Amino acid sequence: MAFSFMLALAVMDYCVMHASWGSWPEWIYRYWMALGVVVVVFGASLSYSVWSLGARRGVAIATFSTVILLFVGGFLDIFYAVITILRGESYSFQTWSAQWKWFGYWDWTDQIIWTSVFLVAVFLMWRFALERKR
Repeated sequence: MAFSFMLALAVMDYCVMHASWGSWPEWIYRYWMALGVVVVVFGASLSYSVWSLGARRGVAIATFSTVILLFVGGFLDIFYAVITILRGESYSFQTWSAQWKWFGYWDWTDQIIWTSVFLVAVFLMWRFALERKR
């Protein structure tokens, strides 16, 4: 569910970025803030749904955290890059990557390591959440 949500956001992100290219960069920070709010609201709604169906509190928290960690871990960026590459366009970390803006350099090796760290965190979190007793 969270992966399909990230894919849908990437498609929307691609369409918005390419439709609004001429007014760059005035709108981008408001757009990224709105995108973050959408992710948080989706994560909260999904975790509330899980909890209301009878799941333990730890599972509901893990559900919310998974959505947030997948977003911060860059799955949206990876899906966006795949869409861009499939359309025959170049993907530039200098233009789209927050990490490139933060650290001054970013490439696919860094992105894979970054995403892997978050996947390991999600795995360990779920392992802990599912092992806990009610």
